[in-house]
Amino acid sequence: MRISIFLFVVGALLGLPSNAQGATEAVSGDLAAMKLVALEPVAGQGVIRLPDGEMLLVAEGESLPGTEALVEEVLEDRLVLREELGGEPPQWRLIWMFQAESGGESSRFQILDPVPPKEEPVLKPRGSEEEGGGEVKLQDEAQDSDG
Repeated sequence: MRISIFLFVVGALLGLPSNAQGATEAVSGDLAAMKLVALEPVAGQGVIRLPDGEMLLVAEGESLPGTEALVEEVLEDRLVLREELGGEPPQWRLIWMFQAESGGESSRFQILDPVPPKEEPVLKPRGSEEEGGGEVKLQDEAQDSDG
């Protein structure tokens, strides 16, 4: 429930869809080589094993070394990361990094789609109320006929 509320708020504020999309793009090699081994959501911290085997304590607001990823939030079973994609204006995406299974080799990642969904066409009655028109047409058609 907590993550659903978080995604809804983030989606509403940033134009991101509130549901997780499949990873259509791979995470960067440095990030994919990291392993999330422990989480402490109350303290807002997690422990990551770096590719060289070194253990690193990360907290909300900190960057992961060798990546463009920043720790946004620490949840019970995952880190919410924000990865800068570059471009003009700057773009970014959210990535969930799940805690590795005991004895597992690496963490699982879920990329949230940064592209907002296409807007659905808006239907409105054809003609105004004064004209008594009750036909339904697309808003684009209404703008074309008004001019």
